[in-house]
Amino acid sequence: MAAIIAQLSRANRERRRNAKKTLPPDKSAAFLPPFERRFVPEVHNKYLRCQRLLKEKKRQEKIAYVQDIIESASENLLDDRLEQLKKSLAKRKGFPDR
Repeated sequence: MAAIIAQLSRANRERRRNAKKTLPPDKSAAFLPPFERRFVPEVHNKYLRCQRLLKEKKRQEKIAYVQDIIESASENLLDDRLEQLKKSLAKRKGFPDR
């Protein structure tokens, strides 16, 4: 009788040692932080966040481009107006003042 109990105990010990530690299907080994109550995709989603930053960068580049055009155009207009004024003054010099 003692031999049978010893065999059962030994088999049970080996079964426990060889048993793989598995999780049931409804459990997970990964730790997930708690989900925020207010999910904002533009803030929390990396793809959407990068898209927003890219749009903002392109917008800033367009603004800088337009500002450069406006500055160069205003300089050209000022130069043209200055030339017109010089020409009109040169014409006036030929006539006596009244």
